[in-house]
Amino acid sequence: MKKLLIPLFSLLISFNSIAGGIEKKGLVCEPTVNANVESFYFWFQNGKVKPIEIEGYGINWDNPEDSYIEDGTNIIKLRHSYMIKNWRLRINRQSLIMSNNHNSLEWQCAVVSSKEEMTYLLNLVIDAAKKINKI
Repeated sequence: MKKLLIPLFSLLISFNSIAGGIEKKGLVCEPTVNANVESFYFWFQNGKVKPIEIEGYGINWDNPEDSYIEDGTNIIKLRHSYMIKNWRLRINRQSLIMSNNHNSLEWQCAVVSSKEEMTYLLNLVIDAAKKINKI
């Protein structure tokens, strides 16, 4: 399923960018290699980042907001509340590759320009899961 969505997200990269700031934009980040690694979905607003999760067949927008910093002009560092003090996720603003500081995992991200577009993309993931789940 993820292999089908990666080309869709790749198309988004060519139409959207983080130029001009990440405020009121989202990121959809798919693992580049290991299919057993989770995808990440983020929404940036009011100087905070909100992780978005798929829970069952629903979308959870109610996760607590967390901090992010723009490190120079090329890197955005994310922190999740469960990661306490460490800035562990780094997004290269030019390549939109997100990496993890404590191992070699990488995700290819695509910029999403509206909450409606984010909801649409997440519903595509949910619909694909519904088609292959037997229960």
